[in-house]
Formats: sequence, structure tokens, C-alpha cells
Amino acid sequence: DLGDLPTALNYYQNALDILTEEGGDISLRGSILSQIGDLLNTLRLYEQAIPYVEEVIMADSVSKDSVNLMYDTELLGSIHLHVKNYDSAELLFNKSKEFAKRTALADTTRHNLYLAAIKYYKGQIDSALNLIRPTMLNIDSISRNTALAYACHIYRQASIPDTALMYAYELLHSKNPHNRKTGYQILLSDELKDYIPSDSIVRYACDYKDIVESYLNQNGNQAALIQNSFYNYQLHQREKIKAEAANKRLFNWLGGFLLAILILSIYVLYLKNKNKSQLVELHEAINIVNTLQRELHIS
Repeated sequence: DLGDLPTALNYYQNALDILTEEGGDISLRGSILSQIGDLLNTLRLYEQAIPYVEEVIMADSVSKDSVNLMYDTELLGSIHLHVKNYDSAELLFNKSKEFAKRTALADTTRHNLYLAAIKYYKGQIDSALNLIRPTMLNIDSISRNTALAYACHIYRQASIPDTALMYAYELLHSKNPHNRKTGYQILLSDELKDYIPSDSIVRYACDYKDIVESYLNQNGNQAALIQNSFYNYQLHQREKIKAEAANKRLFNWLGGFLLAILILSIYVLYLKNKNKSQLVELHEAINIVNTLQRELHIS
């Protein structure tokens, strides 16, 4: 929450290691895995995030946690969307949407938004339009700017300039700066720039330039953060591998030691039994000698 994502990632992974060593309950493990997956997704370490989210989805299935199953499946769909695995993302969003129909019907609007985005990226504009139209009527304020950005692209690609312009202007005047860059990009695109008053184009172009420069600066900072996070992630993984290797060696030594004790115990038991058998034979021999002596005295 303080924005120190690399340190947060390190704490989450340490918590997971401790829980793994102690055995821990499946619900807590699922929470930690979900946090790690979401954090890696935020840091754009998408390939590293996938196995964590896949594991938490399995845990959700075992515990029959329908709500978390919906959110974690949606998270995995988002990650596949980021890495352009559109078919996998579409399958996951449809699964998450089915869970939402049973547990949180309002969330299906968000799923339709991402499904519309996938259709747009796959070039299926008619399908994207069918999904984005009802989405724009029902989307919540938190996701609205993301929805506006996708709607701008979809309506522009569908050659419906008036709606694309309407949503682009809404992005420009939104109190939330998220995706404002997309609004300027749409207004100044080849398909729509002729619909803009000529005296406004220069002002929009200057504003767009300022936003792009700010975005590039933020992106540079984010890139440095991601690089640092990835280094910390790799460092943690190397330390984890070393610890696992050391534990394996210790286990092998302990196993060898126990095996040696077992063999030695078996050998001692063998000698003890052999000695006992010899004592029995010796007593029998003494008895025979005593018997022979008595017979000799009698005769």
C-alpha cells in the first residue's frame, strides 16, 4: 500500500516459504499466492505471475470458494490478455463470468468489458461492439475510464466517429487522469481529426505532447522499479533454490545416517540372536556331558 512493491514481494514470498515449511492452512496459502500473483501482474512480470495464480485457482477449487475462484480466474485472464494470449484470456474471462452469474452478477459487466477488448484485439469488431454497448451503460465508476478507452478504439475502428468522439471527450474531461492519453490519441487520429475544429487541434496536440512526455517519464521510473523487482525476485528464487538444495543434502545425510543405524541395529540383533543360540547349544552340550558323566559313574 505504501508503494514499495519489491519489498512487499519479498515479504509475501517469505510468508509463503514459512507457510510451506509449517504445512499451514489452504485458505491462508491461497491468500498469499493471490497477493503474489496480483503484485507480479502489477509489476508486469506476467510470466512469473502465471504459476502463482494457477496454483491459487486450484486451491480455490479444492476449498469450493466461488467468490475468490471468480476473482482469481479473472486475474489470470487479465495476465493472459497482457501477454496477448487472447484465446486463453477469452476462455478464462468466460469462466470467470459464469462464476459471477452465481455469486456476483454485477461483476459480469467488467467481464464483458474485457471480452470486448479481446474481440477488438482479435479484429472481431462487430462482436466487440455487441459487448461494449451494454457495458458502457452499466460499468462502475472505478472501471469507467478503462471502458471509455476501449470504447473509443472500438467505435473508431467500427467507423462510428460521433460515439468515438463522445467517449474521447469524456476521457479528456474526467477527473481521473487514467487513459486521458487515449482520449487525445483518438481525437488526433487520422480517422477523427477532421471532425475536430481546426483551432482546437493545436491545443490538443500540445496537451497530448505534455501527457506523452509525462507518461514516458513515469514509464522510465516504472521500468527501473520493475527491473529492481525482477532482480529481487530472481535473487529470492536463487536463495530459495540454495536453501532447497541444502535441505536436500541434509535430508540425504540424515537418511544415510538413519540407514547406517538401521543396518547396525540389524547386525547387533543378529549377533545377539547368534550368541543366544550358541548359549542354548552350550547349555545343551553341558547337559549331555553331565548326563554322560552320571551314566559312567553308574556303570
